[in-house]
Amino acid sequence: MGAMSAAALGRATHAGEDITAKLRDAELQASYRSAEHLGFDELIDPRETRDALLGALLRGLSSRQAAAEPVSRTVILP
Repeated sequence: MGAMSAAALGRATHAGEDITAKLRDAELQASYRSAEHLGFDELIDPRETRDALLGALLRGLSSRQAAAEPVSRTVILP
């Protein structure tokens, strides 16, 4: 049942509150272990996703060397 979140697994197995809380804690700890080993670049609160994406886009736009332009191709590429 590794593809399920802790909440979904708790509901699917009709687990008690104590088991569901342990599942949630195990899921959270697994995220931090992955982050410690650079499995993730960073952990963000889901409510901050929009701001994180906008910040990354702004950093990407400011790091371009030249403005994006269409490329003219005069040969047939295989």
